[in-house]
Amino acid sequence: MTMKKAAGANFPEKTRKILKSYEKGNIRRLPENRDKDETGRVILMKLGYSGTKIGADISSGQLFDLRYRAGPFLMETINIPAREMNIQPIPSRYEGTPVGDYLAENSFSPNGIYRHQSMAGDVLDRGQDVVLSTGTNSGKSRIFSAEAFHVVMQDPHARVLVFYPLKSLGDDQYYRWRKMAKDMGFDPNQIGKLDGKVLIGEREKLVENSRILLATPDVFHAWVMSNLKSKRILKFIGNRQLTVLDELDSMHGAFGSNVSYLIRRLEYVQRLITGEDFSGHRYIGASATLPNAQEFFKDLTGREAVVIDETQNGAPQGKKSLSFFAVISKKIEDDVFKFLVQKVKENMDKTGKGNTSGNSGQGIVFIDSRQRVEQMARRVNEHFGSEVAVAQKAGYTGEEQEVIDRRIRSGKARVVISTSSMEAGVDFDFAWGIHVGRPSSKRALLQRMGRVGRHQDSEFYVADYPHAYHEKSEYGAFEKYFMTAPLEEPIIYTNNEFIQIAQALCLKNEVEQLKATDIKTHPDAVKSMTWPRGFVKAQTIAANPQEHLTGERRLLVPPEKQNVHYFHSLRRMSGVVMSISERKKGASKGGYNGYTHYGDIALNQALIEFPPGAIVYHKGKRWRVTGWENEGRNNRILIERYKGESRTRHHMKSFLRITANPENIIKGKVEQGEEGKYSKRRPFSALIRGQSQNIVTSFVEFNGNGQVYPYNFYDDHELRDANLKEGAIDYGPRRTSRISTTGLLLYLPELQFHVSEVSRKALFHLILDEYCAAMRIDRKDVDFCEEGTIWHPEHGYINKGFVYFYDTTPGSLGLVHGLVTDKQHNLMEVLDRVWGGLHDVRNRGLFGASKILMAYLKTLKPVEAEEIFKSRLERVGVPEGYIRVSAPGSIALYNSDSGVSQRIKVCEPTIMMGTPGYMVESINRREVFNRASKQDGGFVTVDKDTFEPIDTSRTKLLNSAPPISTRFVAAAFVHSLDPSNEIAMNVESGELVELGRGGNWIPYVG
Repeated sequence: MTMKKAAGANFPEKTRKILKSYEKGNIRRLPENRDKDETGRVILMKLGYSGTKIGADISSGQLFDLRYRAGPFLMETINIPAREMNIQPIPSRYEGTPVGDYLAENSFSPNGIYRHQSMAGDVLDRGQDVVLSTGTNSGKSRIFSAEAFHVVMQDPHARVLVFYPLKSLGDDQYYRWRKMAKDMGFDPNQIGKLDGKVLIGEREKLVENSRILLATPDVFHAWVMSNLKSKRILKFIGNRQLTVLDELDSMHGAFGSNVSYLIRRLEYVQRLITGEDFSGHRYIGASATLPNAQEFFKDLTGREAVVIDETQNGAPQGKKSLSFFAVISKKIEDDVFKFLVQKVKENMDKTGKGNTSGNSGQGIVFIDSRQRVEQMARRVNEHFGSEVAVAQKAGYTGEEQEVIDRRIRSGKARVVISTSSMEAGVDFDFAWGIHVGRPSSKRALLQRMGRVGRHQDSEFYVADYPHAYHEKSEYGAFEKYFMTAPLEEPIIYTNNEFIQIAQALCLKNEVEQLKATDIKTHPDAVKSMTWPRGFVKAQTIAANPQEHLTGERRLLVPPEKQNVHYFHSLRRMSGVVMSISERKKGASKGGYNGYTHYGDIALNQALIEFPPGAIVYHKGKRWRVTGWENEGRNNRILIERYKGESRTRHHMKSFLRITANPENIIKGKVEQGEEGKYSKRRPFSALIRGQSQNIVTSFVEFNGNGQVYPYNFYDDHELRDANLKEGAIDYGPRRTSRISTTGLLLYLPELQFHVSEVSRKALFHLILDEYCAAMRIDRKDVDFCEEGTIWHPEHGYINKGFVYFYDTTPGSLGLVHGLVTDKQHNLMEVLDRVWGGLHDVRNRGLFGASKILMAYLKTLKPVEAEEIFKSRLERVGVPEGYIRVSAPGSIALYNSDSGVSQRIKVCEPTIMMGTPGYMVESINRREVFNRASKQDGGFVTVDKDTFEPIDTSRTKLLNSAPPISTRFVAAAFVHSLDPSNEIAMNVESGELVELGRGGNWIPYVG
C-alpha cells in the first residue's frame, strides 16, 4: 500500500510562482488577497481554526492547500493495490448436490470457488464451527447461504436460523436468498424474514413455513422466545441444525451481551425439548472487521471455532484509492455537493446519460443524519433535473424499499445518499464513494469503504475539515490514522450481574412456558451446558426475585403482567414508536383511517429530527411538523406539506433529574469535602440513581427575522393565546425522551468558577475514554451530563456545578460503578493517568481542569448518606399515620402511558380509592388527562407515582419540596410563601398538616 500527494494541475502561472516561492520558504506571510492576473483573481486564505493556507482560483474554481501542495480539495491519497483471485476446488461435501452444481455454474471461475470459501466448506465438513473474518465483498454470504441450502435440502426436517443484527441488512439479503433458492430449484416461499415489520398475527405461521428463517435478534428474543407454548415454534427450534451470525462485529456492548445470552438460552430450550447435545449443531459467523475473531466468537457463543482470516482471502479486488480531501466552506455539505455533482457528471459521461444496464459508474455517499441525507438527495436531483439520486435510510415501508432497490440495481440511480443503513453487508458494488465527516470508528470506515470496488477499480473519499486528523493539519496524519490506528475490538459483558439477572429471568419464563405444554422435556440434556461465570448464581436469584433482589436490582423485575422479554429487550431502548402521519382533509382527530402514514420513527430519534415546529425533509419532500398526538397507544407526529423557503434549527439538551436522598444512594455512603473558596456549599460525590432526559427546548425559524420559539413560552397558556392571535402556530409543550439509570454524581461547584465549559467537557471525555479502555467497556454505553436539576434536602435546588457519569442503558448495567468501587480504575486513579498524559498537551485549560479536579477529589471523605441527605422534615420526623407529600402549587410532569408527559400543577394532595394521589390541573391546556377521572372545576386526579420533575427555572422558586416518589427518583418544586413550609398527609383521612416555624405540626391552611 503506497501513498502519494495529489498533484495540482493547470494552475495559473502566477499561482505556480507563489507555490514555488512558498515551498522554498521565501514567503513568510501570505497576503489575504492578490490582484487579478490574466486568468482571474487568486485569493489566498488562512483558515483560522487550523492555520492551513488555502488558495482558490476564481476563474477555474480550483482549490488547493498551499501548505501541503495538494491538488484541488485533495490532501492525501493512499493507493491500495489490486488483489489477484485465488481459486480452490469446490468442497467434496457439495459434490453431486444442487448446491455443488449452483457453485460451479455461478462462481467466477469454472474451476472452483474462492480459497476462503473452499476452506470454510472443508471445516464444516469436519463438523466444526467456522468464522469467516475476511474483508468486505469477499463472498462470505455465498458460502454460508450455500451451507444453509445444503442442510435443508439434505434433511427435509432441518431448519436454519440466520441472525442479521440490522433490519435493513436482512431486507437486502432476503432478495438474494430468494434468488439463490430459485436458481437451485428450492421453493423460495420456504425462506422467511422475521422482523418488526411483520404483523403479530402473521408471525407464527411464518415461522412454521420457514425452512430458512432470517431474523433480527431483537424480535426473535422478544416474540419467539416469549411464545414457546406454540408447537409451531417449538418444531422450528427443535429441528434447528445450523445458525448463521452475520456481521458479528455489530453484536457488541449491551446489545451484543444480550445476544450472547439469547444464543445460549435458545440452545438450552432446544436441548430440553430434544434431549440431545449440540455436537451435531453448527454455527457460522461472518465479519469483515473483527480484530480478534476467535476470542470474540467464544465470548459470544461459548463455542470454539476455526477462523479463516484476511490472509486466506481468495476474492479478487480492483485497485482502490482512499483519499482525504479538505473542505473550507462553513457547511461541509456545500463542498461535498460540488464534488459529488462533478463525480456524477463524470460517470454519466463515461457510461452514457441514459445507461441503465447495471450499476457501472454508480456512487454512494455516507452521511450520519437522516435529514442531511434527504437534503443532499433532493439538492442533487434539483441540480440535474431528474431522479439521479436516491435517499437510503431506515423508516421506509417494504414496498418503498423494493422500489429503491430496483432503481439502484437497474442503474437509474446514479448515486445513493445513505445513512449507516448501507454500511454493512448490502449486495451492491459501487465505483466510488464519499464519507461526509470523520467516520465514528476505523471499523465503520472499513465497512463503508467495502461498499465500493467489489469487482472494479474504485475511489473512496473522506471529506472533512483540514484539521480533522491532526490539530495542526499535519501532512500524513490521515495515512497514519488509516495505517496505524488499531481496529476497535467489539466488547461484550457476559459477566455483568445486571445482564445476567435479566437474562436469568427470561430463561425462567421460558422454562415455565415449556412446563405449561404437553411437550416432554429432558432436563438431563442441559447438564453439560456451560454458562458464563456468575450466571448459575443469577439463576438462583431469578428463581425467587422478591427475596433476593433489593435496592437497584429490584428494578430488574418487570411490573406485574408485563412480558419479561419485552421489558428486557436486547437493545434496552425506549419502546415508544411515533407514526409519521398526515391528517386527511376533513378527517376528525383520532382513529386510524383518518391519516395517511409515511413511516415510523423511535421517540428518541423523533426528538432529533421531527420536533414540533420543524421544517423537515421526508421521502423527497418538505414538510412542517404541526404537532404530536397521543391517543392511547397511537403516538403520531403530524406533518403537512410545506412549500415555503424557511428553515428551522432546533435546540436539544440532555438534562439530569436527580433527588439526592438516602433512598437513591446506591452504596449507602457518599464522600463529602471541604467548602470551596467561591462556594460555601460543600462538594460531595455518590453513586446515585438518576434520570437522563433529552429535551427539545426551542427552535429558530429562519424566515427573514430569525424568530426564536421557546417551548417554555407555550407552557404559559395566557402568553400562548396572546401570541396565537398574531397568527403563530401552537406547537404545544416540550417533548422529552428519558431513561432511568445509575451513575456517579460529582458535585464540585468550584470547578464552575475555575474552568471553562470546553475544558471541562474535554476532561470528562478523556476520563470516560480512559476508564472504558481500562475496564473494557463500550464507550457508547456510558456518557456524562452537566446540565439539569438536583434536588438536595440541604442545598435545595441545584442546577449547575456538577457532573454525572452514567450508563446509557435504561435501568443501568452498573458500568460506571467502578469509578467508585474499583481499586485500580476508580475516578482518582483514572484522573491521575489522564493528568500524567496531559504533560505533552499544550492545552492549559485542559491541564488546569484536571489539576483542580484532582485537588478537590483529595478532600472528599466517606460519610453515611443519611447524615448528609436528611431533610429538616426527616430530622423532625413525620407524625405517625402520615406521609410526605408535595404542597399545593408544586409543578411536575404527568406521565401518560403514551410516553409523552404533560406539565401540571398540584392543586391538592388527596386520597384516591384508598391510596395517595393528587388533584391537579394542566398548565398547557385545561383538559382531561388520559386514564384520569374528571373532577369538579376542571381538575383531575392522578396517582402520585405518575410524577417526575421539570425545569422550573422560569418560575420564581421560594422553596423545594421533598421527593414525592422514590419510583421516579425526582422531586416536584414548590411555590410557597413560607420557606419553612413542609407538608404531610394522613393516609386514611387525607388531612394535611405543615411544619410550623417552631417545629410543630399544625393544620395546613394554604
